[in-house]
Amino acid sequence: MGLLPFIRQARRDDIGRIAEIESQSLALWSETQFLEELGNPRSVFLVAEISGSVMGYIAARTVLDETEIFIIAAAAETRRRGIATALLDAMLDRLHHSSRAKIFLEVGGKNTAARAFYRNMGFHESGMRPDYYHNDDAILMVRDYEGNCR
Repeated sequence: MGLLPFIRQARRDDIGRIAEIESQSLALWSETQFLEELGNPRSVFLVAEISGSVMGYIAARTVLDETEIFIIAAAAETRRRGIATALLDAMLDRLHHSSRAKIFLEVGGKNTAARAFYRNMGFHESGMRPDYYHNDDAILMVRDYEGNCR
């Protein structure tokens, strides 16, 4: 990729760019939903910035000893260049230091590339929700924190 992304906490003025990246991806979340997540005290909402521009984001929420990653995306022009890996590594590092027990996420069953990415990042498949997405199942993936950060 050339330049390593700078990972930082998302800010209100990032939401327009985040929504733009979202529209290139699954387009599941609206600007309002991103703003709500940004204001949630249980959330960790990070962005990857390159040369002053937001190129990706990740949002997760912790309840008790579990954290769910809700969304992760990279700008179309930076995909497969390490943005998602940098974001997930930063999220896992933050969560590791807060001593949480588990982190989980859902991914489309047909999304074999994303499933392989998460397996490579230490997650394992632990369940399925049939027809969760339109014409696709949701695969539940889990990772323990204890001593398992990359």
